[in-house]
Amino acid sequence: MEALRTWIASPQLIRWTSRSGASAAAARAKARERVRCCLSSSHGSATSTAPSEKGTSPSGKGKSDRHRRSSLSTSDRDSIREIRLKKVEELRSHGYEPYAYKWDRTHKAKQLQDIYAYLGNGEECQDTVSVAGRIVACRKFGKLAFYTLRDESGIVQLYFEKGSIVEDQFELLKQYVDIGDILGASGSIKKTEKGELSVFVKIFKILTKSLLPLPDKYHGLTDVDKRYRQRYVDMIANPEVADVFRMRSEILSEIRRTMDSWGFIEVETPVLQVFETIVEPKLVQPTFVLDYPIEISPLAKPHRRCPGLVERFELFIYGRELANSFSELTDPVEQKVRLVRQIEQHNEKRAAFADQKEENDDYSYDVSLDEDFITALEYGMPPASGMGLGIDRLVMLLTNSSSIRDVIAFPVLKIQH
Repeated sequence: MEALRTWIASPQLIRWTSRSGASAAAARAKARERVRCCLSSSHGSATSTAPSEKGTSPSGKGKSDRHRRSSLSTSDRDSIREIRLKKVEELRSHGYEPYAYKWDRTHKAKQLQDIYAYLGNGEECQDTVSVAGRIVACRKFGKLAFYTLRDESGIVQLYFEKGSIVEDQFELLKQYVDIGDILGASGSIKKTEKGELSVFVKIFKILTKSLLPLPDKYHGLTDVDKRYRQRYVDMIANPEVADVFRMRSEILSEIRRTMDSWGFIEVETPVLQVFETIVEPKLVQPTFVLDYPIEISPLAKPHRRCPGLVERFELFIYGRELANSFSELTDPVEQKVRLVRQIEQHNEKRAAFADQKEENDDYSYDVSLDEDFITALEYGMPPASGMGLGIDRLVMLLTNSSSIRDVIAFPVLKIQH
């Protein structure tokens, strides 16, 4: 009998076995780790003081002032949020969209630091570069402004000079850009007289307007429970946390490569999850269905040219949905409105079925607003898009399998009576 070598990844252990096909089929694991890896051009980490809503960086006020800023009260936080919401409205009234769709980046911060390390103090290089990241500090001096931008690789300074960018852009910078905002900037490379490598900005764009202040740079996010519950803030405030997860991903990838080189097969063990599929039986040839109505796509960004639609597509092959992709909605206010509307519609349909004394599994459960998700967006999410590929269905297609259970080692089956 042919031996089947398998391995399983779980949060607690790495386990591999070498056994016959018959005995392998009987094995069951308790859990399987699922990893979602997100790489964004500007999801960086930050250490910064809570921003002054006038745009100036607080300095020279002593330890007592720093302690005061380290524990913003709920009222302070709400006040800052209201001020920033007003800035969002004003930006739109001036024709600027504070939740951009994209930004073309040429370099990460560390790449610039490595490539232009040879520049002497005060030297400038006319190469045009483009960066994107989160603003974590700023200093302003009349016609000059210095902003520290952090991306996933490190930090680089943005150097603004009033005479070098369009007049209204310099005023836009001073009035509307706060610490925590995600910016795209393009310009030449310059090393200041003090030796700080900088992008001498000619053009910039607000990619995401954050609504909530970042943790204080002196104290950071120290509450352990809050760090676990709000990991998105933890990775902004503590750069080393993101490094741990990058290393975790690399470790898992290396384990997979090693297991594969030894001839092991990765086995997907049972997961208690219910899937619902709506198929389009006539879509036999590979077909992309584009631009869905906004009502059925609550997480997708509004279409740039077609009101009422979103930027989304799905791929269908042989009557099966194989992939789902869309531009991510990054506006927390609109996201909350959509989710609340979805909950209301769910409750209305649930009540209707109850009145008719009919059972419907689709509306038999309670739904509630994911406040933590909204809070995460309020800290600022960079422009992003994503695609979910149905691996099981792809394997079905490539192996000409008629059932999804044929391509899963241990499919979830109904309980036998």
